[in-house]
Amino acid sequence: MRTFQFDWPDLKLPLAQASLHYIGGVDPALRWEKRGLKSHQKDEEASRRLQEAINEANRQLRTPAGQEKLQKFMGESLEIFNDLLRTPNWLDKHFPDHRFYFIIGPMRTGGTYIFTELCNMFGIDWKDLNFRMVHDSIPTPEFLAFLENPISWLPFAFELAQYLNWVKREYPSPRVIKKRITFGHCLGVMDRLFGDRAEYLLLTRHPAGIAQSGSELLESFHQDAPNPEEQGWNVLVQDRTKISEEKWEALAYEERILKYWEVYFRDAGESLPLNGTLRTVVFGENSEQVISRIAADNSRDYEPGKFSPKDREFDEFWSSEKVEECFDEVRSTWRLHGVDFPAIPLR
Repeated sequence: MRTFQFDWPDLKLPLAQASLHYIGGVDPALRWEKRGLKSHQKDEEASRRLQEAINEANRQLRTPAGQEKLQKFMGESLEIFNDLLRTPNWLDKHFPDHRFYFIIGPMRTGGTYIFTELCNMFGIDWKDLNFRMVHDSIPTPEFLAFLENPISWLPFAFELAQYLNWVKREYPSPRVIKKRITFGHCLGVMDRLFGDRAEYLLLTRHPAGIAQSGSELLESFHQDAPNPEEQGWNVLVQDRTKISEEKWEALAYEERILKYWEVYFRDAGESLPLNGTLRTVVFGENSEQVISRIAADNSRDYEPGKFSPKDREFDEFWSSEKVEECFDEVRSTWRLHGVDFPAIPLR
């Protein structure tokens, strides 16, 4: 049969900033130093050192040697990109012995604990890892949250290929750990790509705790409570719920967090059940047990560190009928897909 080739000369898929910083030689320790493990610190001197390193990396990338490194990384990433799109057994080709652990869930749900415990259990020093590659930077969140939009497909696949290329080059273990909040909005796609070679640690927490903890974090930086507009939540929530701009503007901070929480876990539930392993982690309830089970599954004798969330008090809004209605919507979505949503205490 005669075939025809379609050329798409205007297609442009740029390298992600995380990749450029890696190729340019930015020291991973500088970003960990600036941010802190739990994102609880604001260090102006560390920020200055990091920016100097980024500026130097940009200069290096403009040199002939830098351009050569860029071309090599681009070529390797394109090979993985093509295999992602065309080769059913791409994992066997590029990662024959690897297993992937994806840590997903909204902010302030205990992801840092899970990340560090998995690293410790598998003998990985997280401080040596490239922060932008392993921790909520790549692929770009807009591509992940709106992956049902065809315009996101190829950019998502190419950024995922860049991350996977970095894993092939640099990751020190066949047990690959990545924390990415926005994977919760595209679990179905991730599951099709990684199949039974992936485990998804879905972190859950009552939205009251997320709201209060998030507000405390921003207050420590002398800022107002988290602004959904600045973090892109408003676009996501309005797209999913079809709420008008006027109604969104009228919502209090707690109500916005509640709607985001509902959208997040409904999106996750609509991708169930998975071919990969789903481990639901309830904040303050079973974090240590989940780590212990993974250790046992990997024949490792490991005692996880203690997870000790602080006690909190919440206002009456979080015991209201409006909150219970959101929980009911999430439970119904999960039940419709054959999975029970876990009981989540107010903490």
